[in-house]
Formats: sequence, structure tokens, C-alpha cells
Amino acid sequence: MKKWLLRILPWVVITTIAYFFGKTLIDNWHKVESTTFYFSWLAIPGVVLLVMAVAMSGILWGKLLSGLIGRNIAPADAIRIHSASWLLKYIPGQVGSLINKLTWAKSQGISQKSAATSFVYENVLTALASLVVSLPLLFTTESTVLKDASLFVPILAVIPIIIVIYRPVFYGLLNYLFKKMGKKPFRESDFLSTGQLFEYLTLYLAPRLLTAAGFVFIATSLLQVEPHMYVALGATYVLASIIGLLAVFVPGGIGVREAVIVLFAGMYFPVEQAIVLAVVARLYATVADLGVFGVYLVLNKGRIKQR
Repeated sequence: MKKWLLRILPWVVITTIAYFFGKTLIDNWHKVESTTFYFSWLAIPGVVLLVMAVAMSGILWGKLLSGLIGRNIAPADAIRIHSASWLLKYIPGQVGSLINKLTWAKSQGISQKSAATSFVYENVLTALASLVVSLPLLFTTESTVLKDASLFVPILAVIPIIIVIYRPVFYGLLNYLFKKMGKKPFRESDFLSTGQLFEYLTLYLAPRLLTAAGFVFIATSLLQVEPHMYVALGATYVLASIIGLLAVFVPGGIGVREAVIVLFAGMYFPVEQAIVLAVVARLYATVADLGVFGVYLVLNKGRIKQR
């Protein structure tokens, strides 16, 4: 029975992802059909940059995990596993992404604690890097843009997890929880130092900047974008993406991300055009996820089981 379940489980997961992905793609296409939309070749580098951002994030996650376990994780493996976890975002919540990495780690003889810690680190660093890139946008925009404060509530989730950056506090908190659960405690060496995390924070700016550049290409393929808009539009998409990510109960941040894009892009374009941009950007982001799936298949050599 156990062997049968292990064989069928990957297909159940793939079918579930395919359902949510297909539904998202169809919904996005219907929305685009109702707008005046013309394809431009400028969107292609935008999509490629979005795929590259996911791949780079995978490399950084592998580097994080390598630092925790003292063992090198091949970049190809890191990208492959991270890509699979990325696609699992179509299932509401982050649980699928975490389980995927924990399952792979177990198959490789890697500590589940270290894998879980790397997952926490990568999400915290992604959130903080996104805020570093995008927060200046909040201080340079008109106050009227920020009137819908409810859209920014998910950012509050970053505040308590900043403690992860300071190792003694994170170490003490987790050990307190593990002691209460009767689990084996962590060692302080199981965590990265504050200095190391700040170094990683700098590195995590790179995929955020790739994401921003990808959105600028997509926006330029649709609208008349002037050079002075590049930084603000790129920061807008990064901010929208992280707010969508922190809204963990929404599949892929659907709806939340578009609202933030319309809010800020509306400073530069008529609201109708900002809405078109948000909807088409969602479609291209979904197409980019097809590219991520292609990367996964190539690196996984067509196998269903992750080895």
C-alpha cells in the first residue's frame, strides 16, 4: 500500500497543480480577451527575465542550504527542486513548496531541520530584499495612492520574522518551541550568522531586480513607457509580488498583486491602461511559469520522481 501511494502521489500533485494552473491561465486569457491587447516581441525578454529570476532564486536557496549542512548542493539540483516548489504555489498556501523541499532533502540524507531552516531563510530574505527594492517607491509617491491601506496588511507579516536575521533570538525561540514539543533541540551552529544573512540579503536583490526588469519589458510592450518610469514600474511589480506572496491563502497572490499594480501604475497611466497592464502582466507571469516548468523538465530529465 505504501509503495502504491508513493507511486500515485506525484501524479496527484501534478494533476492538482495542472488544474489550478490551467484555471489561472484560462481566467487570465478571458480577462485579456476583454481588453485591447496586441502582442509585442518586447514581452519575450520580459518573460525570459522572470524565468531567470526563479532560477537564480533556486541557486541562492541551494547556496543557503549548502552553508547550513556543510555540503555542496549542485546548482542544477537546487534550480530543479526550487522550480518544482515554485510551481506548487498554485496550490493555496506555502505548504506544498515546503513539503517538496523536505521530501527531496530526506531522499538525499539531508537534515529535515536544515531544509526547513533554509526554507524559512529564503522566504524571509526574499521578502526583505523585495522591500529594500520597493519601499523607496512608497516614500516618493503621493499620499493619496496609499489610501487603501488594506492592500499592505500582508507586509506586516515581515515584522515578526525579521527576528530570523538575529541568530541568538531565532535560535532561542526555536529551541524553546522544540523543547515544549519534546523534540531534539537545534545547535547554534545550525543557523547562519547575522553577518552571513546580510550577505545573502545583498545576493537576493539580484532576482528581485531581474523580476523588476522583466516587468518593465512587459509594460513597454503594451504602453508608451518613458525612461523615467522604469524604476518606479519595476519597484511596483516587486512590491506587488511580495504582497501577493505574503497573502498565503491566495493561489499565487491572484487579485492582490493586480490591485497593487493598478494602484501605483495609475500614477503614470490612465486607470484603464493600468488595469490592462496588471491583467496582461498576470498572463505573461503565468506563461513564465510554463518556462519554469520547462526548466524543471530539462533538469529532471523527464522523470516524475525527484532523486
